[in-house]
Amino acid sequence: MKLSYKKSDESGFILALTITVILILTAAAILVLSLGANQKQLADQISGKRMVAYYRSQAGLVDAQWRIKANSLTLDVGGPLTGVISAGASSTAEDFTNDDWDPDKYYINLDNNTTSLERRANIDDVEVDIGKKVSGTRAIDCVGYDTNG
Repeated sequence: MKLSYKKSDESGFILALTITVILILTAAAILVLSLGANQKQLADQISGKRMVAYYRSQAGLVDAQWRIKANSLTLDVGGPLTGVISAGASSTAEDFTNDDWDPDKYYINLDNNTTSLERRANIDDVEVDIGKKVSGTRAIDCVGYDTNG
């Protein structure tokens, strides 16, 4: 004797179960992939690379402020700090007393406290760009690099 049991309202149960399992697995895969994508960013934050770059740029800002205040143009490598004087300037002096003088960017190696006009990869820690005077102030742009990896 053979028993057979089939109820008409259970015919879509396997399909619904399969779709539910696929959705759960897809959500889990998306979660794992998003965690993996953020791993480098989290590692950088834990190692402090952003903080290193921030404090190096602050060191460049202090150096630039000192150079402006002391009117110091001396660099250790590549000669003195040079730049461009705007057309029609009242002064031709290439120093910080001339409001129209726009000095070239320079680079600082914090390990041995040297400066240069050319960036030396994996050596220089800070890029400093002092702008010409506009409305009584000079813009100072500093970028700190993490040269340790």
